[in-house]
Amino acid sequence: MTSRMSLRDAMRRSAASSSAQGSAMARTLKLARQSGSLNLSSRDLHAFPEEVFRLYETLDEDEHSWECAVLQKLDLSYNEIAEIPSQVETLKYLLSFKIRHNHLRQLPMALWNLETLTSLDLSNNELEGCLSEQLGKLDKLRELGLEGNKLTQLPESIGALVHLEVLRVDNNQLKGLPSTIGRLKNLKTLSAHSNQIGELPASFGSLTGLLTLDLKKNGLVAIGEAFLEFTSIKYIDLRQNQLQVFPKLPENNACLDQLFLGFNLLREVPEDIVLSVKESLTVLDLRDNKLQHLSDRIPQLYRLKTLDVTNNDLHDLPPGFGYLKYLNHLLVEGNPLRSIRRSIISAGTEPLKKYLRTRGGPPEGVDAMEEEVDEFTLRQKEIEQDEPMAEEPPLEDEYLFRDAAASAG
Repeated sequence: MTSRMSLRDAMRRSAASSSAQGSAMARTLKLARQSGSLNLSSRDLHAFPEEVFRLYETLDEDEHSWECAVLQKLDLSYNEIAEIPSQVETLKYLLSFKIRHNHLRQLPMALWNLETLTSLDLSNNELEGCLSEQLGKLDKLRELGLEGNKLTQLPESIGALVHLEVLRVDNNQLKGLPSTIGRLKNLKTLSAHSNQIGELPASFGSLTGLLTLDLKKNGLVAIGEAFLEFTSIKYIDLRQNQLQVFPKLPENNACLDQLFLGFNLLREVPEDIVLSVKESLTVLDLRDNKLQHLSDRIPQLYRLKTLDVTNNDLHDLPPGFGYLKYLNHLLVEGNPLRSIRRSIISAGTEPLKKYLRTRGGPPEGVDAMEEEVDEFTLRQKEIEQDEPMAEEPPLEDEYLFRDAAASAG
């Protein structure tokens, strides 16, 4: 008797659950007819929902066909869908199609007939090899998301997407970028990190509209003059490559805010290159390279807020860093800085800046407060009078252990 009642209860609960799900779906579909936007993300769908194609077949009593909005946005993200049916081409008014985080392994040719699309997100699926050259038919695209797949190359037809503003292809297996990429004059964001890109195509320098560029975790050895015309770029990330030469930056750039070059093989920082962005640069990451010296002119980067030179081969620091009023993160651990006591380094940025001010005046073009200059003047007088400041504990002989491998993530 108990088992029968339990079975009945289970069946009732299952029926109630199915009814509730059906009601929820009906409300979602009705809302889509009103707004033109259908969101079926995170619904545990194992197949492309047929309701998408029958959206206007059954209307509620209070609905009229002439009042319904055409479907322009479709989101099927975070489901278990493995295939897009060819019927998708009937969604001829679609502007935005998101189907990220599913199990797509291939795409139907019909997808490339959605020529009204301005946004297509196929990220985090199981796409392999190269997309069809038919991609170029979607010439109204402004945003294309392909990250988190297993793509080994991009079609040359991508150069036809002349309105594209955002291209995300990170976390794939790309060996390079297509030669036509330079035609994307409106591209503002390019994210291609975590691939196997060894060099940039000759046309790369034509992407003069770029604002954000992320190429970290690739195999780039040199950049050459690819960035010289990027006069509007604000963010460049080249960490964890194999760069041996500091990349040339656009001259008189008043926009570049953050430059990340950590975990490369750089041996020097050419002052003429880095000072070309002194009017805008606030973050400079040079950690885990092979730097042995920083020019006394580098502190002319007067807008710096963060400078990271952790784990290099620096034996000294330019005194001018002590006068940079915005600099609140000066990271120098892991360098053989014999001229600066360990206790000063470990005390943090402000004590380190104060110490540096005792060793030299402000850099050219950097305004310093009177009391800061006084610190240097007093120190010089003490040296002249042979009255040294109070001694600190002797330098420790051992260097800080390098933690590049642990920090690479």
